[in-house]
Amino acid sequence: MARLLDSLPPRLPHRSYRYPWDQWFDGQVWELVRGVDFKVLSKSFHSMAAHAAQRRHRLLTIHWLDRERTRLAMQAYPYPTEAVFDRRRFSAWAKP
Repeated sequence: MARLLDSLPPRLPHRSYRYPWDQWFDGQVWELVRGVDFKVLSKSFHSMAAHAAQRRHRLLTIHWLDRERTRLAMQAYPYPTEAVFDRRRFSAWAKP
């Protein structure tokens, strides 16, 4: 049953994430290894990283370092102020 409160209760703590996205998205280039740094399939990790970057308003570049896709180099950086985000392609480009 609904009840009237005197004030808003404190917010619940922010959920924790499986991977340290905020650390990895600090603008530096990180090398990650499948089985050590991430446990999912490579294409799944790529998708997860892209969505995590989007939620944090970051552009993400991932380069696979081997053909088996077990090692990758990743760098994320903030959107340029004039960037427009294309959600379908997870990329950004400057306004004309």
